[in-house]
Amino acid sequence: MISADPPWLESRPAELAERQDAPAQAEVAVIGGGLAGLAAALFLAEAGVAVTLLEAAGSLAAGFSGRASGLVPVGLGEHPGRLVDAVGLDAARQMHAFLRDGRQLLVTRGALGEGGLLTVCAMPEEEAEVRAAPAVLERLGEQALAWSAEEVAARLHGAGLGLGYLAPEGGAVAPLALAADLARAARAAGARLCVDQGVRSLDEGPGGTVLRGPRLELQADAVILAGGHDMAALVPWLAPILSPVRHQWIATAPVAAGRLPWPILGQHTLSSWQQLPAGQGAGRTGAGRIVAGGARYAAADMAFGQDDATRLDPAMDRVLRANLARFFPDLATVPVTHAWAAIATHACDGLPVIGPLPGRATLVCCTAFQGWDHALALRAGQAVAHGLLSGKAPGVPALFSPHRMVL
Repeated sequence: MISADPPWLESRPAELAERQDAPAQAEVAVIGGGLAGLAAALFLAEAGVAVTLLEAAGSLAAGFSGRASGLVPVGLGEHPGRLVDAVGLDAARQMHAFLRDGRQLLVTRGALGEGGLLTVCAMPEEEAEVRAAPAVLERLGEQALAWSAEEVAARLHGAGLGLGYLAPEGGAVAPLALAADLARAARAAGARLCVDQGVRSLDEGPGGTVLRGPRLELQADAVILAGGHDMAALVPWLAPILSPVRHQWIATAPVAAGRLPWPILGQHTLSSWQQLPAGQGAGRTGAGRIVAGGARYAAADMAFGQDDATRLDPAMDRVLRANLARFFPDLATVPVTHAWAAIATHACDGLPVIGPLPGRATLVCCTAFQGWDHALALRAGQAVAHGLLSGKAPGVPALFSPHRMVL
């Protein structure tokens, strides 16, 4: 029987399902209990703000940030030369500075695994971009060590992969461990984290915004929108901006530790492979499972508009399995034990949406991480918290602001 959930959900931390009642009033209400919402609640609570987080599911980190595999690249996905071509060198540098700040937050919390993240050429047409990437990343303030195709083959014991580069500051996090750490710290600082508290409407009143749900009526001075694409039902302005996108993974039975020493991105960063560390869905032997993700290029419309995490796209699933056997032949006979999906929130222009809505300074977005929640969410949560506290959020690239949508 293949599980439809990631292996780390077999031991969900108790902190994520701990129940607290929502008050009638809060200075700031946070909608969404993923990493961004938890981070925002933590930074606000540490500053003495009365903050209440509302999560519709029965557990925190029940959505994408708890179900995705936890990769932390040094970029925004895609090859860095494409980002520079699209937005220019100065804007790309601002974005990478934001990402570096986010990685430092992970390091400070002891969450980012050591060893780096490897990007490899897994399609012939991406070879030129992979070859150019280390020099481009250096211009963006990042480190990257070029590997020849022979080095990649020797170090990964793989087949069919080309040249690559190792980004020492990238890596991976354990999704639920990070979420539990943030939840513990936020509660200790005084935040209320309320599960099973869905929000059905936002109504502006003389005393602030009233959030209503089946068992909820809460008035807040400001609201942080840290949920997914379904927030468009609360704020129609977001409807043409946010889209659901299905991402998928498979995991194998445990194999010998050290089979994949680094998490790996390939195929224009649309595919990934990594080995879970001991203790993270690894089984009693202490060896880690191999997790393969991505392959959205096999789905119709790149899986855009797909919002059902309970259903797998058969084409994506076939490609995930085929690629694992193709690039790592010794893993071809290892049984697949888990196959699951999660729904990410993407913006129409491929960039995060971080900051107050145009004309509504007390309604603040913190979403659309394009599937790179673990790289972006903590820094985004910190940014919106600082913005509400001081009226300024230094370091947030202008192209991440919701205001770009009306220029």
